[in-house]
Amino acid sequence: MVPKVESGREIEAVVQAVREAQTAPKVWALIESPRGIVGLPGIVHTPGLAGVLFGAADYAAVAGCQLTSRAMWYPRAQLVTAAAAGLPAVDSPYFCLEDQDGLRRDALEAVEMGFVGKVAVHPCQLSVIAQAFAPSLRELEAARAVLDAASEAGSSITTVDGAMVGPPLVKAALDVVRRAGHSPAVTTTPVMKAS
Repeated sequence: MVPKVESGREIEAVVQAVREAQTAPKVWALIESPRGIVGLPGIVHTPGLAGVLFGAADYAAVAGCQLTSRAMWYPRAQLVTAAAAGLPAVDSPYFCLEDQDGLRRDALEAVEMGFVGKVAVHPCQLSVIAQAFAPSLRELEAARAVLDAASEAGSSITTVDGAMVGPPLVKAALDVVRRAGHSPAVTTTPVMKAS
């Protein structure tokens, strides 16, 4: 993990050093400043980068803002959006160890925003984070209904419970099923056409 990354050059240097050392660790960028957020387009396209993490505490200190959910919406959204080009994005830790309800809310918000995980600063946080990132039974059932309908429809757009189902919803359903650790009923997203 490379801390305080603000440009792709920093990742390039680490990837080069790792290659020269003949080891194969995965290089992750820790984005902890407004400059890092602004530099995300160049950072996420750096060859050899395995993923990105958000460092909210350092970001808040540099930006002069509070370390609250609302103050972090913009940088978190920017990180997830930039990483959507094919990299996993992991959310910042929740620092109040005694506040399990706050951790749960923060982790569920991270899931909603599109993060694939959340950093834990203490083992007591692991089960809450794991539960938040695991789809609920209701989400899993809805995803399976979408995949079943898409499979039956073949190359046509279809509906589930009165809602249109097309390629973006099929992809989202596949992601939910994979997040649950189950094999999806549909392994590829069919090209959908209106019939």
